[in-house]
This record gives sequence, structure tokens and C-alpha cells, in this order.
Amino acid sequence: MRRPLLVLLTATCAAALATYAWLGVYVRYEADDFCSAGVLREDGFWRAQLFWYANWSGRWAFTLIVTALQTLGPHITMIAPAVLIAVWCFVAMRSLRTAAGIAVVYATIDGAPEFYQSTLWLTGLVTYALPCVLLTAWCAAWLKRGEWRPSPGPSLRSGPPSPRSRGEGLIDILVPLLVSGLSETSAICSIIFFALGAVFTQRRRPFLIALLSAVVSLAVVAFAPGNAVRQRVSPPHLSPIAAAAAATYVDLGGEVVRSGPQLLLVLALAALLMPRRANRRLVVFAVLLAVACPLACELVSYLAVGLKLPDRALIVTHFFTVVAAAIIGASFDRKPLFTALAALALIMPVVTVVQNIRAVPRERAIAKVLDDLDAELRGGATVVTAPQSLHGNLIISANPHSWSNWCLGKYYNLPTARSTGRLVKTPQDPLVHPAERPR
Repeated sequence: MRRPLLVLLTATCAAALATYAWLGVYVRYEADDFCSAGVLREDGFWRAQLFWYANWSGRWAFTLIVTALQTLGPHITMIAPAVLIAVWCFVAMRSLRTAAGIAVVYATIDGAPEFYQSTLWLTGLVTYALPCVLLTAWCAAWLKRGEWRPSPGPSLRSGPPSPRSRGEGLIDILVPLLVSGLSETSAICSIIFFALGAVFTQRRRPFLIALLSAVVSLAVVAFAPGNAVRQRVSPPHLSPIAAAAAATYVDLGGEVVRSGPQLLLVLALAALLMPRRANRRLVVFAVLLAVACPLACELVSYLAVGLKLPDRALIVTHFFTVVAAAIIGASFDRKPLFTALAALALIMPVVTVVQNIRAVPRERAIAKVLDDLDAELRGGATVVTAPQSLHGNLIISANPHSWSNWCLGKYYNLPTARSTGRLVKTPQDPLVHPAERPR
């Protein structure tokens, strides 16, 4: 019974992820996409890197990757989600050595508080979902090297390292470097992951190399001149520790209430596929990882800009909770209870498929609104009737001096633009949005 059940779970999770990729077809430039694309159009690729580092954010890897994607044109937004999901599924299957790795990707995306801004919207995809893909790839490389097995002791082999070992060392340096350069949230979580791994695993070298690389990259982000601009927009919180503790309580509660079924799915699959693969030390590692990531990230957010992490950033902490659930599941024996849980979990991806298919007409209509707005602005219109916000993103404001209109002016080469359409309340997020200032 277990084998057909695993096949069904893998198939339904794959179908659910396919519907997320389908929704991605209707993604267009929104909010910060116009900012990065506008500066790219006006200043060119290399000057855009310097502009953002000096004027807004030290996320050097994000700026590098998002501007590289935008050189391919705005249509990249429609294929980027599907490509990310496909690559993520591939590396997850390599990591778990089974097609059930697709369930880990499904649990991360479907259990995220804000899946659209985290995995479909181009800016959020590069900032928060891409680090999860890269860390999954690092874990796959780590498992391939047999890090779960006891250390065999010192080798008698001498001479220069083999090409494979050089490649492994390069992964340990480059992946953490990129992950920490994509966002502060992914940097902090990866540092905690690598630090705990160095303490709780038998072979510490890959974790220590990765930890050093992640810290160096975070330092590049932290010392960016643009961070001072963001702090002027939103100063630090007066009681950051208390605020971070309260926010962490909410985040962990959300994991139970919102993402409980997805976590149970991963836990049950791990118990069925990898029974007794994790010992007590790894279970402690998993619990510390699941708690320390949101706590540290919320604390840094309150210390830096005085705000709770935006929902889209929580996909990173949620990813490590999914990893923790997989490790805890792998500590159990293969019991009928987990087969029953896995069978019950079949409901979740089926529900996701239905919900996403029902959302297609709405997303298609939003895409048409954005396409019409694009046509108007390319035609030189400065007053439009488009909605001011969509998907929780501010698109175009009634105030021509708003940051969103500043970005649109750069992208469309317009002196000014404004909307007379309705405004759905949109939270202003200084973690991402550029300050309202002339260049």
C-alpha cells in the first residue's frame, strides 16, 4: 500500500505545483519591478548595481540577478515562476533521492503566508524563493557526499584534491555567498543553519566554509551606504527584543495553524521513506532551527527598520520549518500511523489544485488590467484609471510624486503619471520600496 500512496502523493503535489506555474503565466511587472527595470533602462546594467547599493539596499546578489533577468525583457515574469518551480523540484528530488522531494517544494510554497509575492512576483521570487532553491541544492550536494554517515576517519590519500572535491568546495563558497546577498532574511537563516550544522554534524568542514562565506556576504549587505537611507525612512524599534519575541510567537503559531497539514505531509513522508535516519542530535538541530530562524530574523528586522518581517519574507523561515519537519519525521520508525497521515494529506494538494484553477480567471483579468496600463503608459498617457494597487503591491498612485510613480516615470520615460482608480489598502514596506526622493 505504501508504494501506490507515495506515487499518488507525488503526482498530486506535482499537479498542485503545475497550477502555481500556470498562475505564473499571468504575472506582469508590479511595484519594485518597475524600479529595478527603470534604473536599468536609464543607467545600464553596471551603474544600476552601484545605484541600488549606494541609494537603497545592499542586496548585491538580488540586484545582480534581477537586473540580469530584466535585460531579457518584461516577458521573463511569465516564465520565471515555472522555471523556478521546475528547478526546485529537480534539486529537491536529488536531495531526497526520491520523487517525493516534490512534496517538500509543494509544502514550502503552499504553506507560505503570501505565495504570490514570495514565488510568483519577480522581485519576491528572486529575493525570497530563490534562496530556498539554492539552499536545497546545497543540501543535495551535502547529502551526496555522505554527510549523514559517520566520519570514516582521516584518509591516507595524498596529493592535490580531485576535480570533484574542488567542485564541492566551490559550492560551499558560492551558494552561501549568493543566498546571503539576496536578502537579509535568507542571510540570517542560512548563517543559523550552517552554524547549527557545524555543531550537530560529524563532518564540520562544509558547514564551516559555508558559514564563513555567508557571513562575508552578509557583511557586504550590512555595510551598504543605502541602508542608511532605509533607516531614515523607518527607524529602529524602541523595544526590539519584546517586539521580536511577540512576532516570533505569531510566526510559529502560523506554522501550526496555517501550514500544519503541509508540515504533517512532509513529516509522514520522511518517516515512510527515511525511517531512523535521524538521531536525537539531529532532532535537537531541527527544533533549534525552526525556532531560531524566525526569532533572529524578526529581531534584526526590528533593529534595522522597526517593522515586523513582511509576509513574503516568511517563506524563508517556513522553508527551514519544512526542513525541520523532514528531519523529525526521519527520526521515527515506519509505522501505520504515518501511512494514515500521508493518505489523509492527499486532500491538501487536491484542494490546492481546485483553488488555483478557480483563481485563473481572476489572475487573467488582473493581467489584462496591467497590459492595458502598460499600453497606455507606452502611448504617453500621464493620467490613467487603473487600480492603484494589485496583489498587495502599489502599482501607480494618485500622487504623482509617489515612489511608485517615480519608478514608472523611469521605466516609461515619462515626466509624471498618476491614477484616478481606486486604492486597495497597501502596506508601505520600506524593506523593499525606494524612498520618495528625486535623483
